[in-house]
Order: sequence, then structure tokens, then C-alpha cells
Amino acid sequence: MRAAELRTMTVEELRNKEEELKREILTLRFQKA
Repeated sequence: MRAAELRTMTVEELRNKEEELKREILTLRFQKA
């Protein structure tokens, strides 16, 4: 993602993206286990 795109995102959007990434990481960990 480009820096310009990040700057236009709202704080709420960033929080949502962070939650998405956390879920993806947890899913990947469970798949590897």
C-alpha cells in the first residue's frame, strides 16, 4: 500500500485493517500447527 493511500485512510479504517490482519495471522498460525 502506498503512503498516500495510508494518509487518506481514517483511524477507524486503520483499526479495522489491523483487526483483519490479526485474524489472518491467527488463522495462519492454526493452519501451520
